Amino acid sequence: MTDLKEQDLKWLKEEHAERLDKKYRAGDAKHGDDLLQLSTREYLEEALEENLDQFVYIMKALESL
Repeated sequence: MTDLKEQDLKWLKEEHAERLDKKYRAGDAKHGDDLLQLSTREYLEEALEENLDQFVYIMKALESL
């Protein structure tokens, strides 16, 4: 890969790590010890809520183009 692509990949990985850390800690604050003990249904319900947020953000971004 080119140096520019290597730099871009490095930045993406760093952003991912920082954002994942922040998001995981927020989830821990919300769920506490339960974060590792949710039922399959609860994990799916949480994922669905995240997906709905993502849908809204994508639609609003597309609308602004």
